[in-house]
Amino acid sequence: MEIEFDPDEDAKNVRKHGFSLRFGAVVIAKATFVVVDNRYDYGETRLKAFAVLEEDWHGCVYTLRGTVHRIISVHRVREKEVRRWRRTRPTCG
Repeated sequence: MEIEFDPDEDAKNVRKHGFSLRFGAVVIAKATFVVVDNRYDYGETRLKAFAVLEEDWHGCVYTLRGTVHRIISVHRVREKEVRRWRRTRPTCG
């Protein structure tokens, strides 16, 4: 899988969430499910992948630019958020 991200956003994500955006590739590859984030008009289709890694849920927000996964955010998520997304958003693939 080919990924890309903004290096400045990577540094911000590490400070805020403790994860490099590179970790997003792992979350996407191991995803239990992926949903469309259509809460706002982002000007592009944003997807959110959810995966259990080392007994914790993680989320990765990304968009596809051709075949490249542009990683926007990677963070831990609580099971409550996982249930809410699973119930209210269209699932992809």
